[in-house]
Amino acid sequence: MLAVHDVHSLSNPQQVRVTTLELDLHVHFDLKTLSGTAMLGFTPIEPSASVLVLDTRDLLIDKAEISENGTRWQETKFELAKPDPILGAALS
Repeated sequence: MLAVHDVHSLSNPQQVRVTTLELDLHVHFDLKTLSGTAMLGFTPIEPSASVLVLDTRDLLIDKAEISENGTRWQETKFELAKPDPILGAALS
């Protein structure tokens, strides 16, 4: 199957595929915000893939953690790129 590049996305789904998403969110109606956690499972599609890139908009991220087995977690580095007015910001 021929991969199609989405010009409206900063993500890299042709290299890494998100397989699961678990959200635990709290709604703050008075502030019009959400807070909580997102846990993603992902699988590399290309053997050379070294980073997962996600599309975001207006996020404040306190920390990122990684686990190989889903039980032992450790803090990991992340980068939230400078936002584009149309595309948002890439999270890697």
